[in-house]
Amino acid sequence: MMAAATGCQHGDMARRANRERVESLQRTVATWSESEAGRPSRARRTGARIPDNLELHAKRLDLMIQRVRAWQVRDWEQWQERQPAYRHEIERRIHGKPEQIEPVAILLFL
Repeated sequence: MMAAATGCQHGDMARRANRERVESLQRTVATWSESEAGRPSRARRTGARIPDNLELHAKRLDLMIQRVRAWQVRDWEQWQERQPAYRHEIERRIHGKPEQIEPVAILLFL
């Protein structure tokens, strides 16, 4: 009954927990403040790097275009070089077996 008559009193533990929360919040605000203060310089550095990055990516794009073109040429040449082998294989599979033309054509051209 006496505890009820005295009301709610802050104990040492409650005061310490409150102080720790306030200190933690102050550290958080200080960290955010420092981060925000550095934003303009980071933005300037990032902006200064954009032309170099654009040039690098343009060079890489040119290189990739050249590679793709070379692959296309190589694939076309290989396909042309293999035509006699393709023709020979088609003739071998369907020679004397006209009923095999449709299944063989499906297998060869998938």
